[in-house]
Amino acid sequence: MPPLEAMASGIPVVTTNCGGISEFIEPGYNALVSEVYDTDTLAALVGYLLENKDMRNILAKRGRETALKFKTDKIIIKLEEYLLNIVNGSVNK
Repeated sequence: MPPLEAMASGIPVVTTNCGGISEFIEPGYNALVSEVYDTDTLAALVGYLLENKDMRNILAKRGRETALKFKTDKIIIKLEEYLLNIVNGSVNK
């Protein structure tokens, strides 16, 4: 969950479209997203943020607001359920 941790810290996020980030990432709203292995787009998005202070501030603010919606107690319950499913053989590895 590094993107969510970055958001909680007020860091603007540039990421790839992978894993479970769709649970909290809204491309263009609270993060900039490229497709997996699209290094050209990823580099362009990082460059864009380096040159655009307003967008950095917008993404940092919106990202922090997003992260604050996640409560530790809810995440811990989901993690516990996931780990129990692994132990019980209910999750594909």
